[in-house]
Amino acid sequence: MSFNPLQERGIPLDRQLRNWSELNVAPYRKEDVHPFSRCRGIVANGIEVEAVMFSHNMRATRSTPTSSAAWPWSAGSRPSSRRRTTG
Repeated sequence: MSFNPLQERGIPLDRQLRNWSELNVAPYRKEDVHPFSRCRGIVANGIEVEAVMFSHNMRATRSTPTSSAAWPWSAGSRPSSRRRTTG
């Protein structure tokens, strides 16, 4: 079972998080923005991309879906990381 975007229904416009005018913003001028701010944006984007790539790679290389308890650094193995539902 694979994802086919041509067969899926879209989200109605009134329920979407952002519209096209909010996503399509004007680019910044290189002369007006501090170089450190530009570098910070590039580094933040790289960190996000690497985090996604790592999670995909981790999920693809695990032998079973329940083997997350074998990884001591995974959130599933620490009781303190679970969300509390009571009081």
